[in-house]
Amino acid sequence: MTREDNIFYFTTLGWMMWNWLVGGLEVGATLILYDGSPFYPDEGAMFQLAQDEGMSLFGTSAKYIASVEKAGLIPKDKYDLSRLRIMTSTASPLSEESFRFVYSSIKKDICLASISGGTDIISCFALGCPILPVYEGELQCRGLGLKVEAWGLFVQAGHRAAG
Repeated sequence: MTREDNIFYFTTLGWMMWNWLVGGLEVGATLILYDGSPFYPDEGAMFQLAQDEGMSLFGTSAKYIASVEKAGLIPKDKYDLSRLRIMTSTASPLSEESFRFVYSSIKKDICLASISGGTDIISCFALGCPILPVYEGELQCRGLGLKVEAWGLFVQAGHRAAG
């Protein structure tokens, strides 16, 4: 982010992303705030806001992106999103289908970052990086200075194994 950026995160004051958004003031960026339903007065309200305010970073939730797709909206056909460079998604994992939807229906030349944060630290454990490749359904990298490890269980032929 730079002082030339207009950044937006669809959030409420009760979600940690509000505090994260305020961090944009550190670099002199302009914050875009919105209060209300993201589908009011219609399903394109947030993209109209992106166009009208020259949004360069659009932060939202995976659920919102899936809801836009379900509504049948194709933002790239209706709105001028030429200033939009980065789209971030959090609150739940961004599905592979939603990755494809963003690139096919919102903007093909955008840095899409599925990020994962922590309310306790008001920051991201895993986030996006504009110089790394983006893979459908994956987080790109660890946050700077964080030791982040992923541990999981998988089920194969009825057996559980640490993976």
